Amino acid sequence: MRTHSQKLRAAAVHIGIITGTITYVCIGAILFLYVERPIEIRSRQYHLKSYEKIKTKFLHAVAADNLTENDLYILSANYIEELFDFYKDSQVILNSLKKSLILKFNFFF
Repeated sequence: MRTHSQKLRAAAVHIGIITGTITYVCIGAILFLYVERPIEIRSRQYHLKSYEKIKTKFLHAVAADNLTENDLYILSANYIEELFDFYKDSQVILNSLKKSLILKFNFFF
């Protein structure tokens, strides 16, 4: 049978492990927010502005009164192509932002 001090020692070890894990997770989350959040905000703002430009350009072109069915088809195809290019370009931008993330992260180590 265990004595009172042995039970207390076993409980203290478990409490220490749990406390250490929670502290580790919290510090990691704070560091992640410090490093990642500014990049995510810049990326989001850039993408929202770019998307609005593409959408506005398409809507102004569609609003023209003298469009034929073929013109509308061409405008739609061009709009879809621009959207695909937009998402393809966003991956290039994200890769360049990741490089700056690595530089910031190297500051800590």
